[in-house]
Order: sequence, then structure tokens, then C-alpha cells
Amino acid sequence: MALSSFSRLSAFSLSLDLCSSTTTVDSVDQFAVQQAVGQLLRLTGQLSVPATWSTPETKHVGVVSKIRQASRNHEIAIWGDADWTAAATPRHEFARELSRRVLAARAFGFETTTLVFNSPALPRHGNLLERLGISATRCARLVPTSRRAVGARSMREGLWEVPAASVFPSAGRWFSAATSSVNIRRAIDRTSATRDVYHLVVDVPRLAAGGNAAMRALQRIVLHAVQRRDERRLQILTAARITEQLGQSRAARPARSILRIAA
Repeated sequence: MALSSFSRLSAFSLSLDLCSSTTTVDSVDQFAVQQAVGQLLRLTGQLSVPATWSTPETKHVGVVSKIRQASRNHEIAIWGDADWTAAATPRHEFARELSRRVLAARAFGFETTTLVFNSPALPRHGNLLERLGISATRCARLVPTSRRAVGARSMREGLWEVPAASVFPSAGRWFSAATSSVNIRRAIDRTSATRDVYHLVVDVPRLAAGGNAAMRALQRIVLHAVQRRDERRLQILTAARITEQLGQSRAARPARSILRIAA
């Protein structure tokens, strides 16, 4: 049973998905994707922006190595393919596949604590996540607005959901990179005022397909978040750091306060 939201910090979180939650861009030029990854590494490096990069452990080994070399502040999240996170997956198989990916990330020096999956519902064997070191989950797609609004919420003790506030570029027919960039920057400002978490997920294959216009629009978003960080109006945190801070905040509060919020 989901507990209450407990997002009481002003933060911007940037997630970079090396897989796409849609099927329409699966055939995008992989060279373009690699170029986009290089640009993202330079952007986050120059601005000291930590990001959560999600990838299946077998598909982007070279990229994971580059991410590690670029900054130790980045996080690697596990992309939960449908073939092992689906409801029909046996418990032992789910545990085996997740463990294998956690160990693969650890081999590159990453302690992976975030799982990304395509279904809007927590995987059937979600109670195994904490045992395997997972403290944050996220659906690769946008969840209903009511759940996006909470910023971050506790699913059970030690496990948090950090849903996407928006996905960039969106798959909408009338998507405009420039308009979306303006809207997201305004939302970041609202977040800094309301002490909440704004979680931006970037669909990297779709970003690559969008060309220079999409990349420039994303750069403006990240620069805006950095300006707010430098003004001390918000923090820029990975999903792992968000759950760590929220967990510390919850532990520090009296039980009565938590129950009142949950009521």
C-alpha cells in the first residue's frame, strides 16, 4: 500500500534514458544517439550537473564506461525490460535478472539504487527491490497527473517512487521543443517556490532524432536549473540522492507527524 508523499525539498532531477519508452524511435540512427550522449556528457560536466542515466546492462557498456570517466556524481539506473519485470515473470527469475544488472553496474563502480520500468504499476515482486539495494523506482512513461504532482512518494519503508514530471522530447504530435522548454523552465521556478521535486526525464533516442533544435532547448532547461541552483533556490540531485535525503528527513520527523500527513 502506498504511503503519503514526503517530498519536502526543492530539487531538480535530471534522468537520461538511453532506451526509449516508445517504439517509434527504436530505429533512430545509433550514431546520432552516440553524438547526443557525448553532448549530454559535456553539458552535465561543464555545469556540474549530476544525472541519472538508465540503461540495460548489456546494451550500452561503452557508454557506461564513459559516464564513469566523466563524473563520479552521475548515477546509473537499471532499465527494467518487460521480459523480466512483467507480472508473469517468476520471482526467482526477477531476482536473478535484477541481481545480474546490479552486479554489472557495480563492476563499473556504480552502486545502483534506481529501477526504471515501463509499467505504471510497481513490478509484481517489488518486495525484493529493497533486498537487492533498490531504493527508488520510476515508470519510463508519464504516470497520471495526480501521481506526478506528489514529486516523490514512499511506496513502503525504504522504497520511494520518483515519477517524471515531464518527458522531453514528448511523443505528442504537436510537440514543440521551444515551447516545451519554456513550460519546463516555468515549472522549475514553481518547484523552487513550493519545495517540491521536479523530475525531468530525457528520452535520449528521441532527443537525437530531434536534432539541434531539441538539444538546444534541453540546454536552456538545464542552464535554467543551474541558475536556480546557484541562487540557492533549489538543489540538483540524482534519484538516489533524492531518496537518501527524503529518507533522512522522514527518519528525523516524529511518527505523529508522519501519520498526520498520511491521513
